[in-house]
Amino acid sequence: MAKNAAIFAVGNVGSKVLVLLLLPFCTYYIDQAGIGTYDLLYTLLEVLKPVAVLAVPEALFRWLLDKDADRRKVFASWSVLFLALLSVFTVVYWGTWLVFRFADAGLMYSLVVTGVCYLGLQFATRGLHNNKLFAAQGVVYSVAMCSSSLLFVILLGFGYRGMLLGILVGNCAASALMLFSQHRELPLSLKGRDSALLRNMLRYSAFLLPNTLCWWLINGFSRVLVVGALGASANGVFAIASRFPAALTTISGIFQQAWTEQAVGELSSADRDVYFSKIFSLYSKAMTSLVFVLVPATALFIDLALCAEYADANRYMGFLYLSGVFNAFSGFFGTGYFCGKDTKGAASTTVFGSIVSCGFGLATINVIGLYGVTIGMLLGQASLWLVRVRQSKRYFRISIEWKSLLPGLAGCIALALCVPHLGALGSAALLPVCIVAALLYSREFAGLLWRKAHRR
Repeated sequence: MAKNAAIFAVGNVGSKVLVLLLLPFCTYYIDQAGIGTYDLLYTLLEVLKPVAVLAVPEALFRWLLDKDADRRKVFASWSVLFLALLSVFTVVYWGTWLVFRFADAGLMYSLVVTGVCYLGLQFATRGLHNNKLFAAQGVVYSVAMCSSSLLFVILLGFGYRGMLLGILVGNCAASALMLFSQHRELPLSLKGRDSALLRNMLRYSAFLLPNTLCWWLINGFSRVLVVGALGASANGVFAIASRFPAALTTISGIFQQAWTEQAVGELSSADRDVYFSKIFSLYSKAMTSLVFVLVPATALFIDLALCAEYADANRYMGFLYLSGVFNAFSGFFGTGYFCGKDTKGAASTTVFGSIVSCGFGLATINVIGLYGVTIGMLLGQASLWLVRVRQSKRYFRISIEWKSLLPGLAGCIALALCVPHLGALGSAALLPVCIVAALLYSREFAGLLWRKAHRR
């Protein structure tokens, strides 16, 4: 697992930093309304992709992980399902456009089609255990996306559309790399399909879709809510506030990619519960410690590097970081649903979390503004995790060290409340203190990394 995580990190950390910094950099060339519009369209794009193909790329990955999987049969069955669903989406999409005539229809459709193809190839690459190629394509995507976005935005002056065109270029470049590198391993043929396997994949994906949509409600509906209640400019500030906590999600995603494959293999082991509990203990402390450091560091960066009109992002960023922590926790416990192919159980918990998140945001946005949305996202992620803690006992029993976890979470809340009022000098003074506190809190994890590195 550590080896796979290191490979995924090589392909994700450096490249994701480019993507995370792209939006703040473009704030010098795109106004708040443009940034808000881009963020809204990007959020809608993220929900259209799973809707277009019922989230079947994830089904391909899960079936490829089975030890007795017939790859040719799996790919053939999946390809039929994928093409059929994409065809239905195409008819519905353009039929809707004929009625409403919404803007950027062609660009959004191209982004959806290339996006789902890119996603399918990503999961195929992981299912074939070509993890080094998976890491490489992440670098190619990010470099192609960032460089083309800067070209379209700065030199050609395309505004927010330039950033969307950058995503399109990234999708095509990374997909081409995976197709070229695996053309002998990818049996992309419609021959040899299995009707029973096709139905099982469809059933798996059908329950995965509401789960995916509810994740969007927790994380993406907030954009729609902000634009509707507060306007595109407010969403521009919210977009910047949420961009930095996305770094935490990137880190947890790297771990989750490696952990998913490991968990499938360890599910039937005799010491499974002890092993899972140990991993979660180390993981939870590491994620919480990152928040200790990232909250003051991000506040300092926003104060010194961004335009003054985005300074308000500091107010909400700490709660979004904490929301990312609970997102990581719920993803860890959600591995049980993946191992058992129980997308129905995953969907039911995510529905609950989305109701809490959206309900709180709707009830409070007109009273406390963006605080209502950010706190709603935090409560939604926390409630989702707690429900999964209870429900995951059908797959494994993880012992949570509440005596150490709760003080760590309390520290994160204190930072979220205090740091926005410190200013640049206060954040700079607090940062080294937080680094020391993070090392002390996660000393077991830090010591483990030190011993591994020293041993090599």
